[in-house]
Amino acid sequence: METPRSRRGDGKVAPVKLICRMGEETREIEVSREGSDYSVSIDGRAQVVDLATSSGVLHSIKLQNGRQYMFGFHREGTKHEVSFADRTVIVDLFDPLSMKRRRSGDDGDDGSSHVRAIMPGRVSRVHVATGDAVRKGQGLLILEAMKMENEIVAPRDGVVAELLVHAGEAVESGDELVRLE
Repeated sequence: METPRSRRGDGKVAPVKLICRMGEETREIEVSREGSDYSVSIDGRAQVVDLATSSGVLHSIKLQNGRQYMFGFHREGTKHEVSFADRTVIVDLFDPLSMKRRRSGDDGDDGSSHVRAIMPGRVSRVHVATGDAVRKGQGLLILEAMKMENEIVAPRDGVVAELLVHAGEAVESGDELVRLE
């Protein structure tokens, strides 16, 4: 079930804008839903893709031209490791809006931390409850996005002051998920 914040005023899901860094190379990426597929635009060049997951570890992407690629995927923070048959690529994916909020001090000066969604998706599992003590790197929840499960982890040691989402809820990039004290 989608919440009002997961949709724009016109009822459509807003595209996600990301910055991708691989070594010295930086690219702008925009991802939006196209029916059951996704439209992925890299530096203004769009491609409609079908993304599927099998076994949670192995993924498949099929391009408009019919080419299909199998790959493994692992994420830790903003680092995404994508392994194809003949090579592994490591990229950093950043949400420019959340980067701007962090630089402007939006995380507060009172010792609290807001854990935010890195992309739009659906919360599939929540691993913590209000009042739980957590350690830096501990899994807080699982966010399904683009047919992949992404573990959202605690950015620091703390206590869950407020759980702002529940399993099954749709969220947008930058939405607050958990507040830590």
